[in-house]
Amino acid sequence: MFLLGQRVGNYEIQRNLGKGTFGVVYLVRDVLLDLNRAIKVPHDQSAAGREALLRESRLLAALEHPNIVRLVACDEQRGTLFVVLEWVDGQPLSRMVDSGGPMAPLAAMRIARQVLAGLDHAHRRRLVHGDLSAENILVAGETAKITDFGIARAVQIREHDASVMGNPYYMAPEHFAGEVVFASDVYSAGVVLYEMLTGALPYRDPDPERQRRLVEDGGNASPRRRNPRVPSDLDEIVARALAVRVADRYPSAEALLSDLTEIASFGPGADELEAARARVRQGRPRRPAPCWNCRRPRHPDALVCAHCGAPRN
Repeated sequence: MFLLGQRVGNYEIQRNLGKGTFGVVYLVRDVLLDLNRAIKVPHDQSAAGREALLRESRLLAALEHPNIVRLVACDEQRGTLFVVLEWVDGQPLSRMVDSGGPMAPLAAMRIARQVLAGLDHAHRRRLVHGDLSAENILVAGETAKITDFGIARAVQIREHDASVMGNPYYMAPEHFAGEVVFASDVYSAGVVLYEMLTGALPYRDPDPERQRRLVEDGGNASPRRRNPRVPSDLDEIVARALAVRVADRYPSAEALLSDLTEIASFGPGADELEAARARVRQGRPRRPAPCWNCRRPRHPDALVCAHCGAPRN
């Protein structure tokens, strides 16, 4: 909709970041404040679509949390309505998993705890994300931030006249039936944690109906089956987050966050410590290697970078 270099109100278009079902996303420069921002321009500029966007924006503007991408403004230029968001100079968590494979449990828990803190903040304000996935979690240095909090979902529902929206690989069983509750976000967070720990999704079938049946069967909720390095207590936590029945699942993001915080406080699990000892016994060269994320020296036996917290790839 906009051209590179074009001035849109106070914002100068820097580059196109991508186009999807919802609309187009641009990196822009706020020329008055000299700050980078992201703007999202929905395809649906009808009266109903604009009303939905404004309604969601008013709710999301109240979210102020370090682990949620902040909505800065809702603006209009020559009849085109768009939202202005905090710019996060990082990468989607999905790209980290695709390129690096399974993460060390402590690194995965560090990201999951930040995501759950953001979810808890939103849930306390009666807002459900409804489409949480590794794709809409941005990681910059040691900080993880949730994005696409509600805006895309509201406009897509209007566009497609559908009650079931979201990425089916992260959707809870009740979500397939059109019911989204706070525990549905907890389930999605459990899928993200499982994916970080194993490098794979618990259920993945391109056919939506077969995917729904796999999720409802719930037979693959244990990340330890795919990655023996996952400690048993963490495995139990993920399994509870992925419980098929809402009543068997963690009742809130806060409850899941509390359990993750408790086991993380005990430090590396026995499996991780033994793996580190084995590398030492093997006489592995101990020359520092550059971290793939921040490029600063990282000890070859370190599971995560001491500078930025990135997991070893």
